[in-house]
Amino acid sequence: MNVGTTIYSIIFLLIASGFQPLHEIKISTSEIDYKNNTLQIRIKLFADDVSSALSQQTKKHVPFEGTTIDAHTLLFLNQYVQSNFVMSINGTVISYQYKKSVIEENLAAEIKTVYLVYEAPYKSTSAIKSVQIKNTLLFDAIPEQKNISKITLFPNGETKLLIFENQSGDIQKSLSF
Repeated sequence: MNVGTTIYSIIFLLIASGFQPLHEIKISTSEIDYKNNTLQIRIKLFADDVSSALSQQTKKHVPFEGTTIDAHTLLFLNQYVQSNFVMSINGTVISYQYKKSVIEENLAAEIKTVYLVYEAPYKSTSAIKSVQIKNTLLFDAIPEQKNISKITLFPNGETKLLIFENQSGDIQKSLSF
């Protein structure tokens, strides 16, 4: 059997078995809300992407299986998020703490998503005048990665979107009010 026939046979078997390649979209999302003197940060990542990034960082395979994240992986994941997602309000860096996580599986698309929730107490003595966000989540592992941050910090519910693109070097953005 020649090489061409072998490759064709492999491709045919993959198609016939219903094999689907990993997702094509390389995006993470984050939502930042301010309510009752608390900032809540919700981050959504594709599990295979974050597994790749953490595996590169730790030099070991880091799987995301089931619906929960084991304590050891969670430690690495939180360190990774804290170093790649940094937020400042009025020039003060916000220190946020992990609250919860879940792994959700979309069986139809065969894709797992990691949801993370962080919170930070924040009581401002003055109005929010500026917000600065550095969002380099997954940039180290995925050249075409894009991160979208939705920010709702205003009493009137006004929302702003920031888009960070790895290929264009967009790692930090500022909003002024």
